[in-house]
Amino acid sequence: MEIIEGVLANWKFYMNSDLKNETIQNSGKWMYFFRLEDVDFVEKICRESVECSVVSSAKHTSKESSSATGVACFYIDGQNEEQHKDVLNYFLTKNLIPRNKNGNYRNIAFKFDVETRRGNYKDTFEAKLNLSDFVNVKTGEFIN
Repeated sequence: MEIIEGVLANWKFYMNSDLKNETIQNSGKWMYFFRLEDVDFVEKICRESVECSVVSSAKHTSKESSSATGVACFYIDGQNEEQHKDVLNYFLTKNLIPRNKNGNYRNIAFKFDVETRRGNYKDTFEAKLNLSDFVNVKTGEFIN
């Protein structure tokens, strides 16, 4: 497998070359928000997640962005439970899920691409899937 890398606008993306002509059904993403000064770390985890087949594609805000913050997106089929578990296990292993003041993991949301295309952001966005659907936010253990 080869990794295809590219930059488009303010995004750097990574894709499994074997899947470049495939369309992900029910496509969506788990997101990791970061300070742009940490972009080298984010490049590493995006590339690694594709190389290790955790996801078929990932992208992040590029170094050239004028913003102080960025987001990394890890794409999967939103109706595939095993893919959700793979990404969330990767996030937990890499400490990509922030913790609240009480020590619990923040109940991060999965976002379907159709929700992004509709412009569902911040106050208008209500996630259909959250970390707590898969993981106990107190312990970080997967729910059976």
